[in-house]
Amino acid sequence: MASLSPKSSTPPAAADANDYSRFESLDDPDEESYVDRAKLEKEEGNRLFKAADFEGAISRYTEVCTLLKKNKDEENKNEEERTIRTAALSNRAACHLKLRNFKLAIEDCDTILKHDSKHTKALFRRSQGHKSKGMNEMAYRDILLLLDVEPENKPGLKEKRKLEKDLHSRSRDAIRSRIEKDKKEATEKIRKKEEEKKKKKSREEAKLRKTQEAAGGGGGGGSSSSSSASSGSTKTSASSSGGGAPPAKVNINRDDIVK
Repeated sequence: MASLSPKSSTPPAAADANDYSRFESLDDPDEESYVDRAKLEKEEGNRLFKAADFEGAISRYTEVCTLLKKNKDEENKNEEERTIRTAALSNRAACHLKLRNFKLAIEDCDTILKHDSKHTKALFRRSQGHKSKGMNEMAYRDILLLLDVEPENKPGLKEKRKLEKDLHSRSRDAIRSRIEKDKKEATEKIRKKEEEKKKKKSREEAKLRKTQEAAGGGGGGGSSSSSSASSGSTKTSASSSGGGAPPAKVNINRDDIVK
């Protein structure tokens, strides 16, 4: 009986340690981003708020703010993150008002208004917090700022009438004057900032022109010599042909160049 030769088998090639393609099909353990979790927490907070569980709602809204602190730089937050965080802060302020935590309500509104000075709900709720603390002048100021954004805001108009009954006309006038002064100062600040931007751009353009001129002047020696030679030959040619008036000199100012 003939003996069977053993079946040969080729060992599998060793995996390349630097080949990460095998991980591409794996699920991302953090597929549900912190923004998605923040949305869910906010929705749960809204549900608890409607059920009058203000403590529970505060806990959820606080978790939203904690999750979105992963991106601490306010300027680099995307629009969705800012919207979610602002809504959570505004709703948490409403909860604090319900629980008579007026100081905390004002703080949440301050945080919103620092980045969005025209947030009407924050202005109204801060006004409520100030009024509840007996700070009627501050409350009136917030209402005027709100009505400056939304002149027909019904809750704002109603609150304005109430506060005007408790404030002396001189106090009301002083608050209005201060608001107008603040608006003018803010406008002037923006104007100066824009002006400084233009000046900076001008300086940078002037610097660039000088650099380009210096680079062009450094390599122009050869062309200058050839230009002189050419000019000389032209003059010789002109004199040999009977002469003539030299060409008029053209002065070109830098400002005349088309940019």
